[in-house]
Parts: sequence; structure tokens; C-alpha cells
Amino acid sequence: FKLSIGHTSHMASNLINHSGIIFILGIFYNPYIVGYIATVKTLFYFFPIRFFTKLNHILYYEIARLYAMKKYKLIKNNFLNYIKFIFLLVICFIIMSLTMGPYVYDLWLNSKYQLSFLLLLIIVLEASFFTIKHSISSLLDSINKNILLGVSELIIISLSIILFYLNSYFSNSYLIGFGIIMIGSLLHLFFASTLLYLFFKNKKKKNL
Repeated sequence: FKLSIGHTSHMASNLINHSGIIFILGIFYNPYIVGYIATVKTLFYFFPIRFFTKLNHILYYEIARLYAMKKYKLIKNNFLNYIKFIFLLVICFIIMSLTMGPYVYDLWLNSKYQLSFLLLLIIVLEASFFTIKHSISSLLDSINKNILLGVSELIIISLSIILFYLNSYFSNSYLIGFGIIMIGSLLHLFFASTLLYLFFKNKKKKNL
């Protein structure tokens, strides 16, 4: 049960985040806005996230195997190279999304919606922060050292959704709400990076 807390918290965070946003949009905005947001997130968030998640899953087994063999230095070297690779892919994703994304979106939906560049930027940055965070977290996830990581994500996402609701209640700008969600993703990215740093620092003291 203890080992599953981190993974369960992560799944709960995703459920609250994505389903919660659609639920809140359905309360305060019309069906056109709900459909618009759903299509933007499908193309510029869920599609790339699914791709990057598959890459992380490939890494899980390798890290767990090396950790069981106590080859900590090899884990560190391989993992840091992997993170550099992810950074490169994320940069390419951001550039392609912001330059070619609007044309692909219009072609996909036959210009049914008018894509806002600001919304596109926010969604792309949120997806990028989540991707980097998820990649950083993959090391701790693969060795079941992710309780604090998962619980902190659940808390940050829950607070972000509450603020998203309050913003929607008092304001008509959903862009501010998505800005709040993006900032929440960025905060957890910093927190995950700190936990990873402390993990490596602890192993270094033990002759990593």
C-alpha cells in the first residue's frame, strides 16, 4: 500500500486536472468554448504527452534493473543524458507547435475554431513543463521513491483547480485560469527537480 501511494496520487492528479477543467468549463462557459478547449488540448497537450510518456516507460525497466544492481553512477550518467535528449525534443515541440501548430489545427478542424495564440502558448508551455517533470520523475517512479513527489503533485493540482474555479466564477477569462494551471505545473517541475537533486546528493555521500 505504501509503495502505491505515489503512483495513485499521480493518477488522481491527472483525473482532477483534466476532468476538473472540463467540468468547470461546462459550468461557466458555453459548449463552443468547451469544444474549443478540448480540441486544443487534444492536439497540443494529450498527443505530445502520450508520445513522451511512452519514452519514459522504456526507461523504467532499465533504471529499476541498474538500481537493483546498485550501479548508481551508471544510472546518473544515463539518466542525465536522457534528460538532455528530452529537453532537445521539448524545444523542437515548442518551436513546431508555435510555428506550424495553428496551420495544422485549422487543417484538422477545417477552421471551425479561431485558435488564440496566447492559449496555444499557455497549453504548449504547460505540456512542456509536464513532460520535463514527468521525465525527471521517471527515475523516482521506477524505484518507488515517489511518495512525496506524488502527494505534492496532488496538492498543487488540487489548489490549481480550486483557483481555476474561483477565477471562472469571478471572471470570464479562461486564459487566466489556464495560466494558473501552467504555473502549477511549473512549480511542481521545480519541486520534482529538487527531489531528484537531493536523491543524487544522498547517493553521492554513499560513494555514487
